[in-house]
Amino acid sequence: MILRVLFTASCFLMLCVGARAQEKGWRGIVPLRSTREDVERLLGPSSDRGYGVTYILKDQSVFFEYSSCHRCDDKENCFNVPEYTVIRIAVSLVVKPRISNLGVDKKKFKKERNPNLPDYWYYTNAEEGIVYEVLNDDLVMSTTFQAALEDYKSLKCVYAAK
Repeated sequence: MILRVLFTASCFLMLCVGARAQEKGWRGIVPLRSTREDVERLLGPSSDRGYGVTYILKDQSVFFEYSSCHRCDDKENCFNVPEYTVIRIAVSLVVKPRISNLGVDKKKFKKERNPNLPDYWYYTNAEEGIVYEVLNDDLVMSTTFQAALEDYKSLKCVYAAK
């Protein structure tokens, strides 16, 4: 019982620290700043050489999406970063914390219902690049780290209408 409480508390603490320290991303991996090499140095190599890789850890699963663009190479939805730069990190803990226990200032987040799953909500803070996917308005199903607004604006490729 004590081990379960300690495990839950450590998961809660990791999620809180990650959410409050966006400049550090997830365990120091920062969208639009870190590379596949940085991820593999932290978690080990992946046999999947694609642009999306999931690591299953003891207490969580972590999905990394990498840029498939070669900087701004005529593809939409690209960033002016090298190929295989981390563009998104989605973290799902085994023990799901409650958003009400995380000390999240909901006033800093835009709340939107998932159109396909009516019991799911997204709490998005574009400025910090954090999105919580929340079930029944409290249970955090995943936390996504993406480009903070400043990086998004400065590194997003812009294309003229054709």
